[in-house]
Order: sequence, then structure tokens, then C-alpha cells
Amino acid sequence: MNIAWLRTLCSRLRIFISYSSEHYAIADEVAQCLRNEGHEVFFDKDSLPPAEEYNERIRTALRLADRCIFLIARSSIEPGKYMLTEIDFAKMRWPVPGGRVLPVLIDPSLTPSALPVYLRSVNAITPKGSITAEVAAAVDRMRSVNRICWVCLAIGTMCLFAIIAASAFFFVGSSPPVADIAVLPIEKIHFRPRAAPPSDLLAPGASTGWINSPLTVTVMSIAYNRRDQGRTASSLVREDMELHMGTRTEIYVWAYVVDIRREEGCADDWLCRKASVGATNLLGGRTTEPRETMFIARSENALAWRDFIDPVIADTGLAKMLVKVRSEIELSDGSVQHRSLESICEIDVASARSEFLRYFKPGENPRPAFWQPNCARSSAVN
Repeated sequence: MNIAWLRTLCSRLRIFISYSSEHYAIADEVAQCLRNEGHEVFFDKDSLPPAEEYNERIRTALRLADRCIFLIARSSIEPGKYMLTEIDFAKMRWPVPGGRVLPVLIDPSLTPSALPVYLRSVNAITPKGSITAEVAAAVDRMRSVNRICWVCLAIGTMCLFAIIAASAFFFVGSSPPVADIAVLPIEKIHFRPRAAPPSDLLAPGASTGWINSPLTVTVMSIAYNRRDQGRTASSLVREDMELHMGTRTEIYVWAYVVDIRREEGCADDWLCRKASVGATNLLGGRTTEPRETMFIARSENALAWRDFIDPVIADTGLAKMLVKVRSEIELSDGSVQHRSLESICEIDVASARSEFLRYFKPGENPRPAFWQPNCARSSAVN
């Protein structure tokens, strides 16, 4: 039995292609070549909406990607060009780009030394002949075969006829629903007290009660990708969060969908609430819109803002912090089953502190009103 097709199926990649609009024809040719190799390719930016939603879609596409190809000319990386933003997004996705990011110099006058630092850390392709052929060959070298997939598919193929024959003689009862659902990695975490601080923290007699109000934690952002095309009903029914600070662990539950990125639109609502969270249907073949989710403490004896932020800004305070989001998915296909997913954000507090203290001066200012660190490492357990 010829099972050579298994290698392609078990090593197909989701590839993001970054390019400037004037190089659309080259990008289109590269994309089609990679699709012919069995890969899933995202490159058609013209189908995306403008402004911030555009940025979020690009960021989500990169978070879903296994590899990223940059088609670079000298004009592509001039100050103000959008490719520089996509390079920043890729850096957040893969802090170490080796084996993940592929720079392709389509401008003969451009040398690897002229690339941004992030791209100089990997070997760039300078095509000497066909750009599409050399990119396809480089991507093929970057493939990593999922051996478990290969073995399972090979066994499944060889046993297919036996299963069909057996099913003719035996009644097959209802099987558990199958749905391929993944939670995407987290980018950053936003911390703020539940009570609003005064507009002028330095005003004489300004209230300080807000520093004792409970901590809220907003995960930026949460999205789910249902990769199967099945019709099994599935929905997100709950999200819980754990905050690990040294030996202390606090439990939080989802509360609000918020819009902290555009805080000027929050009007008088300090928490920037848009809606209460609730069950969400997960449709086959779809990725949910990224959602900023605010979590509040489950316990009445909640961690106060003061007790959270003081170890963050103290020189001898925390070195690291961990945020874990656990999601409960309900699958229903005649019977109801539950599946748990987990997304983890590790915050390098020591590194973030030095940046934080550039604009916050202990002793000169009251405690800061919020803190929004990036995830130094982000992973998902699906």
C-alpha cells in the first residue's frame, strides 16, 4: 500500500506571508506554490477590514501560523511601512525565530545586514533563480513531521477495510463527539484595581481607598480556533483563571468582556465593560473574535491592589508571575461531554519592572493605577 501521501498530510503547515502591496504578484505566486504543496496559506490582506480590526486580524493570523515568510525589498522596511509592524507581531509569536521565520530578499540591492535585528538572527534567502521554487524548497526543509499523526494515519489506513467489514456485522452505538478545538496563546495581561482612582492622584486630600480595592485581571486576548468542519455542537461554557505570585495562588472567574485597548471609549466606566461574559458557540472551521476578558476574584477575601502592585514595583519583589486560564468546552452530539483547555502566560516581572519604573517613580508618585505587561512566554495545552 502506498502511504507516501501521509508525510504531506502530517507535515502540512499554516503559513503567513508578509509582503508589500507592490509585490502582490510575487506573493500570489509563492502562495499558490505552497498551496500546491499541501500547505494552508494566509496572504490576502486586501480582504481584511481597516484600522485596529485589521491589526487584530493580522495578529490572530500570525498566532495561528506555524511559519512566517517575509518577502522583503528595501522599500518594504522603510520607516512607517506596515511590514515592520508584522515583524513585531512575529517577534511576539516567536521570540526565537529560528526554524519559524523565513526572510526572502526579493530586492537584489538588499543585503542581510540591512535587515531588522530580529530577521538578521536567521538565515535569509537571496534567490538566484526562481523565487517560488527556492521558497518552496526552504519551507520543505522547515517541515517537521508529526510522527504520531503519521503512525496513526498509517495504521488507520491499513485497518480501514477491516473496520468497514466489522461494521457490517456489529451495531455501532453512539460515539463521543469529535471536535478539534484549540485556545490561542495569550499576548499580555492587564491588571487594575476594581475601584477607580481619583483623576488627580497628586491632588491634596485625594482619596486613597482605591488601593485597597480588589485586583481585577484582564487577559488580552482570548480566542478559540475550531479547526474541524464537523457539525458537533460545541460551546465555551466557563473560564477560570489562576494567578501565581511566588507561593501565593489566587483563583478568579470570568466576569466581563472589556475594551481596555481603546480606553478613551470607556467614558465613566473605569473597568471599560462592554458586556457580561457567557456561553459562546464554537463553529466548525472558525476562529472566534479575540476577546479581552476581565476576571474577578472568586473569594470574598480577595487580593487587594496594594498587596499585588507593591511586590511588583519593589526592587526585592517578585521575579516571575504566572497566569493560567482554564477553559471548559461542552460538546453535545446526543450526549454531553466536557473538555478542558489551558492557556499559560509567564510574566518576567524583573524585566518588566525596569521598564515600568522608567515612568513610575516610587516615593514621588502614589501607587500606579494599572499595569499591563507582555507575556514573556505563552503556551496553550489543548
